[in-house]
Amino acid sequence: MIAQRFRWFRVWLMSSRREAFAALVLIALVGALAFAFIKYPVGSREAGFGPEWDCKYVGQGDPVCIKRPPATNPPAPSR
Repeated sequence: MIAQRFRWFRVWLMSSRREAFAALVLIALVGALAFAFIKYPVGSREAGFGPEWDCKYVGQGDPVCIKRPPATNPPAPSR
């Protein structure tokens, strides 16, 4: 029973150097990708609520968003 339970361990120990190297490279690659996605997230860094908002990043922390004043239409020329 114990021999059957640890059969996977024996198979793992009999793996070749090439397989062990491939596993280490895969672990390093996944770790580097995870670090890159955490440090530099993918996607738009534009935080905002719509086109009428101006959002600026001011260093660390959340962005500062200011709503633009509505555009005023000039009065129609009188005839």
